[in-house]
Amino acid sequence: SQDRFLDKMYSSIQELDREQRREVSIIGKKHLSRVHGDTGVFMGGTINFGFKNIKKRWEINQEESKYVKQIFQMYEQGISRKKIKVFLDSEGVRPRRSNTWNLQTLLTMLKNRVYVGEYVWKDKESDEEFKIVLPRIIDHSLFNRVQKKIVKNLLRQLR
Repeated sequence: SQDRFLDKMYSSIQELDREQRREVSIIGKKHLSRVHGDTGVFMGGTINFGFKNIKKRWEINQEESKYVKQIFQMYEQGISRKKIKVFLDSEGVRPRRSNTWNLQTLLTMLKNRVYVGEYVWKDKESDEEFKIVLPRIIDHSLFNRVQKKIVKNLLRQLR
């Protein structure tokens, strides 16, 4: 019984330590987003294709950003995601977490406002949102045309 008690106590201390470290991390991220939110502070995780993390700042990856523009332009021109995937794979362009492109990854990219310089970081516990301004890879007009095309294509698939 003493061993079980000590085990539970040790586990509780570890849990408290984890929670405190998370709280400190969240406080730091909130502070960074408030102080540096207009300068593209990077909040962690895997940075989006087309960008790079330089000293905790979003910077445009010049090589990848060419492909981001091309993906949006091709989709706007009516080229299917499948053909875009084949093009990227044949060019040897690698996504962040795989060796080849996935159709869902392309759709997620096409819908992501990060490419027009808008990123929202959300604290999951408090539901607070912090807007962070990023360097822009594509303009709003291209992004909006692509969004209309996505909706049109999805509606066509439902019929």
